[in-house]
Amino acid sequence: MGYTIKHGMLTDYRDEAGITALFVPGSVKSIGGRAFRGSKLRHIVVAEGVREICASAFRGCKELVSVVLPDSVELIESQAFADCSALRFIKLPEKGCTVESHVFSGCVSLENAAIPDGTVVLADGIFEGCTSLENVYLPMGLERINPRAFAACESLCSVAVPGTVDYIGREAFYECFSLAEITLPEHIGFLGDYAFEGTVWLASGDRFNIYDGYLLRYFGADENVVVPEGVEVICSGAFGDGYNMVTVELPESVRSFCEAAFAYCYELRSLNIPGNVKEIPKWAFYECTSLREISLHSGITSVGQEAFMKCEALENVDMHTSTTSIASNAFDETPLDNTEDEFVIVDGTLIKYRGSGKLIEVPDGVEIIADYAFECSSARKVILPDGLMVIGRSAFSGSTELSSVVFPATLFKIDDHAFSDTRLDSSSLPDTVTELGVGVFEHEFSRWGMDDEQ
Repeated sequence: MGYTIKHGMLTDYRDEAGITALFVPGSVKSIGGRAFRGSKLRHIVVAEGVREICASAFRGCKELVSVVLPDSVELIESQAFADCSALRFIKLPEKGCTVESHVFSGCVSLENAAIPDGTVVLADGIFEGCTSLENVYLPMGLERINPRAFAACESLCSVAVPGTVDYIGREAFYECFSLAEITLPEHIGFLGDYAFEGTVWLASGDRFNIYDGYLLRYFGADENVVVPEGVEVICSGAFGDGYNMVTVELPESVRSFCEAAFAYCYELRSLNIPGNVKEIPKWAFYECTSLREISLHSGITSVGQEAFMKCEALENVDMHTSTTSIASNAFDETPLDNTEDEFVIVDGTLIKYRGSGKLIEVPDGVEIIADYAFECSSARKVILPDGLMVIGRSAFSGSTELSSVVFPATLFKIDDHAFSDTRLDSSSLPDTVTELGVGVFEHEFSRWGMDDEQ
């Protein structure tokens, strides 16, 4: 019959001349990984009794048009039918089953998909790149639509997300260019970055597209923008169309920014950061070339990767001692990042050290050493200035030659793993240190076997 069965698993299939359809018998309990690789079969019916379709079992079967799966199937592993470019019809088990990531990704001829009742999770990228997919049925009881589940489904025009869904992942409907009608639950627990980016629906509405407290997109032309009260999250790219925007007034209801929330707002000069915001995520203000100053209030604990990168007018940042987690490139290509200096210091916070010295004397005026600032440095001795209060997470970790640090009496906090994998121990700490993190002096190796020369 062209296939091999071992211990209930169909492990391999080889095409036979003139055979374009196959019935997989119920004596088979699982279809093995890549079992049908390169097959030119057009139609497959799987009998009741088969419980598992293994990873990539039918992947790349370019001539496969239809597949019928029985209710006995409990698991379809990742990419099982991926890149079956001619696949137009798939019957899934009516009672639902576990379907792993990217199972139908790249099935560019698939036009309709009915998700069985009982399905709780739509896996990552399950229909990604199904460019002909026009209709999809999502059942009540579905709770999660995982990242990129329908990304690049260019023909999908409408979708009704059932009220039981509480999670829509990152880029779930990304670049579904024809998607104009979306019915969403009244409330959502989590909405991922760029979930609807590139859809017609995202650009609909009156100036502000707001869903359940998420500001998805602003597409007005105002210079002075006042965001409505009740908005809680500024989504990724929310102001990507705000090219004329000079000022933004955010309500106190705002509690978080998503990545790239204000990126490429070239005319933006000022905005307030509400008190509930705790983090400035990566790319938040990327290339806001007119932004001159920003005040980060005491509740902000971290500044992410390239958060203010290419803000070429940014000369003043007001920060507090609570902001210790600052990405080393957060202020790259700004006036604050003088490439000739060994130390990059922003408002009393030392963000990174570029030097290679054995003896490092940290400049006066530094109050905080940010996370990872001296990670894996070649320093053997470090002199810290009076006035230093906080040393961030992993600030000197991996500086394997570091054996001496002069601590100031003003220091009160040392965060997790600050001196891990150095030659230091706690014996030299001043009594003023009242907050000591986890594994501050932890060593990966008990014996260094290194030269102790100072």
